Parts: sequence; C-alpha cells; structure tokens
Amino acid sequence: MMSSKLKRFFLLFIVFFWGVLFGSVIFFPWSNFVDFINSKSDIIHIESAGFSFFPFGVKLLGLEVRTREGKELYFKELKISPSLFSPLYLVFGKFKGSLKLKTEKSAITINFTAKNIFRPEKMSLSSVYLTGDISSEELMSIFDLGGKGNLKIELKLNGDIRTPNSLEGKFLLSSSDKDKTIIVLKNTNKLHVPVEGEFSLGKVNAEVTIKNGVMTLDRFEMRGGNIEGSGKGSLIIKNPFFESQIDLTFELKTNLLNIPSQTIRLKGTLSSPKIG
Repeated sequence: MMSSKLKRFFLLFIVFFWGVLFGSVIFFPWSNFVDFINSKSDIIHIESAGFSFFPFGVKLLGLEVRTREGKELYFKELKISPSLFSPLYLVFGKFKGSLKLKTEKSAITINFTAKNIFRPEKMSLSSVYLTGDISSEELMSIFDLGGKGNLKIELKLNGDIRTPNSLEGKFLLSSSDKDKTIIVLKNTNKLHVPVEGEFSLGKVNAEVTIKNGVMTLDRFEMRGGNIEGSGKGSLIIKNPFFESQIDLTFELKTNLLNIPSQTIRLKGTLSSPKIG
C-alpha cells in the first residue's frame, strides 16, 4: 500500500507539473509567435484577433488574416494547446502543441513543434502534422475561383520551414465520403481557362511526396464526374512560398460539349501560374 508521504509527493508533483504547464501557456511569448507569423508576409499577415486563455491553452476569436495580395480571410476560432511535456520543451527554447482552426465551413487540427521561440528572428517550425476537412469553396476562393463539397486533407512535414531544401514529408488529399468535388472555372487576372463554368470532378484523390524541398505528385485521380483524369509533376518549394515553381501535367477528358481528351500543362509559379 502506498504510504502517506509517497501520496503527498505524487500529489505535489502533479500540482507542480500542471502549474508549470499552465504557466507555459500564460508566459509563452505569444507576441513573438504573432510577429513570426507576420514576418512571413509573403503568405499571411495577422490583422487582429481577440485573445482569451482557457485551462492549458489560448483561444483567438475573430482572427482576421490578410494575404500578400490583399485577400482577407476570416477565422471564427483558433485554439492553441501545449503538449503535456511543454515545460520541458521550453527549457530548450521549444514549444510543442496543437492548433485547432475553424472557419465557417472548414476545420483543421495541426500538431507542431516550434523552435527558438524566444528569438523571433530565428523562430521556426521543425515539424507539422495537419489533418482536417476543408471546404472546396474556401480553398478555391484563394485563386478567385468557386467550388462545392469538402476535401479531407493530411500533411506530415519535417525539417526547418525557413530552409525549403530540408523539408520532407507526405501530403494526402481526397473528396469526403459523401461529397463530389465541384469547381467553378472562370478567367481571372491570374489564370486563363479554356472553358468557363461549373464542373464536377467526382471523387478526387491525390498523394504527394515531399523530399529535399520538392513536392512530387505520385498519384492524382478524378473519377465519377463531368471531368475525369489523372496528373503528375512536381512543385519546387521556394522562399517566399508563392514563388514556388510548378510543373504539372494533367490528362483530362469530359462528357460535356463533345470536347476531346486534352493534355494540360501548368507551369510558372504559384503566384503566376500559366497553362500551356
């Protein structure tokens, strides 16, 4: 039977441990974290957010984000929770936790490890594991296009985010079980499409391998929609990210308007893609 002294020891240890964990949330340099996000101004810039603390975590409500090109994004809620071992990580200038992000139609969870958290100029992410459901409409709006249906997403990434050549991992994307993926194509300042309108891609499945900063499209299939096809190619990750170089080839066929099968090649950068 456990002695009373041993019981008190374990009780004090638990109280101390959770106290340090709570303190790691309160005293974590959140302003440094926001500065780090904003320093990546080629991707996003945090305009405003309401901070509130909950047991062993922090919640941001009404998060407004501006992309490099001036597009505004709104997130209903963002929660950051530390791992059980965060007090130990803080000793080494690291922070390990999870981030839950919600918009009107999407929800994702990101488990991450940040390093150099007390040095904003060197702060970076060393590992990321992302899962969730993303609205096609919200995703395509980034490119000024439309969409319907939800997509399941999974991303495993290791390496220093500041050094693209160090990145390795896996990326998976698929249509939700009950949904078909629909996109609305139209000509924009960024993209010229051969045909405008609403098209069903059916069930979409994509698998991407990331190695030495290069994303290789191992598998891409669209089945059961108005447009079917497959794809291959690669994306070379650059810093800034929107200058990453793309070289993708898609074999597409459709049962609409008697259009013959086509091979479409997408080249250029994420910020200025070109169809050729």
